[in-house]
Amino acid sequence: MPGLNDKLTPWELGHRNLLIENGIKSCKILLENLLKEQKFNVNISLCRGSLEGFEECKQIDELHTYETMLQELYNEETKEIELYLSNKKEDVNPEKIEQVWEIKGKRAQIEFVYKHIKALRVLYN
Repeated sequence: MPGLNDKLTPWELGHRNLLIENGIKSCKILLENLLKEQKFNVNISLCRGSLEGFEECKQIDELHTYETMLQELYNEETKEIELYLSNKKEDVNPEKIEQVWEIKGKRAQIEFVYKHIKALRVLYN
């Protein structure tokens, strides 16, 4: 349930946008380097998920939305891990583990932005 001061202030939105902008730049550079070096797909999946997480943060302007998304992503990640682990060795789909890492990257960046905003509120309120 949304709180009374759940909406991000203009100052918080500016800080959020700066975090997102810097995060996207860093992820794009990392992804480009990983693709050039043909690193493991897991690293590429994590990076793609991170980019997606930062992009989704652009749409969020209330703290409870971050909390809801984080819980949903955690549940999705847990479900995918359980499915992956329940498969017999010969039935394992390598794309499933890449999907888990994409979700993990997405959740990590949404949580990163969320925790920074929460910290700002503690410091300045």
